[in-house]
Amino acid sequence: MAGTLVFLKQADQEQKQYHEQYRTKGPIRPSGKLDEERWVVDLMHPEQDWVVSKIFAQIWPAVLALKIQSDADAGLSPKYQVDPNNHTATFSRTFGFVSQVLGIPTPRLFLRQDAQGGLVHRPVYPLASLCGATLLSGFQPIDLMFLVGRHLSDYRPEHYIRTLLPSASELKVALMAALRLVNLIPAEAQLDEFAQRLRRHLQPPQLDALGTLGRRFMAGGARTDVKKWLQMVELTACRAGFLVANDLETAARLIQALGPTGPVDLPPKEKIKELILFSISESYFRLRKALGIQISLG
Repeated sequence: MAGTLVFLKQADQEQKQYHEQYRTKGPIRPSGKLDEERWVVDLMHPEQDWVVSKIFAQIWPAVLALKIQSDADAGLSPKYQVDPNNHTATFSRTFGFVSQVLGIPTPRLFLRQDAQGGLVHRPVYPLASLCGATLLSGFQPIDLMFLVGRHLSDYRPEHYIRTLLPSASELKVALMAALRLVNLIPAEAQLDEFAQRLRRHLQPPQLDALGTLGRRFMAGGARTDVKKWLQMVELTACRAGFLVANDLETAARLIQALGPTGPVDLPPKEKIKELILFSISESYFRLRKALGIQISLG
């Protein structure tokens, strides 16, 4: 909380001294990693529609199957692939480290010094990220911690679909198609065609789960705001980046620099405000305790 007051330039001298005395110098040194409970209870934004998220978690593999590219078409030549756990570059080491801390299976990583660009998800399987030259030099480790944490959040099953269908209109169609698959909404020619394309790539357990989740969605009023869902998932991603970077000033600076992620994204000022509130919440304190990075006075 002292750190947040310092960031807001509202700390008194005692609070400034406390912050300086106990602030972590350099990257965090966690003794634990996040588990499913901490992700769902504390890291995900509380206004992220959980039922819709779980529906998307069931259908993202089918959507990927419809969008999939070969490694070659996605610019993922074997000569560019690195092992984040053994590679010497700061970026790749950070990528592997943050993946472990967040409890997210490490996707394949490809580094391309010969191409400009940042860190992007590629529509391939096995899952993979591509990083261009833009992030491979000139950034401090703490900057990379935030950027990688934010990026890896989208490898959560309930989030990955937004890398494939980034617009609210596309996501709404996918949601309606999922409900149509389990006969919870009336037939519609265009929707039925998309639903059948998805069905070809879904297994019986996924269809069973869609039925259960879809009935829960309908019982809850059959209403959701997909635009808000996108905004909340982005806030969750920023929370993940902030948690591992452990520095509010860095997170705020990079959120400003990145700008909106799409036409329905919240303005950077609003995202920073949400992060400030998160930084003084019980959820954030529990996450720090789970990672073993809480302040110890004894």
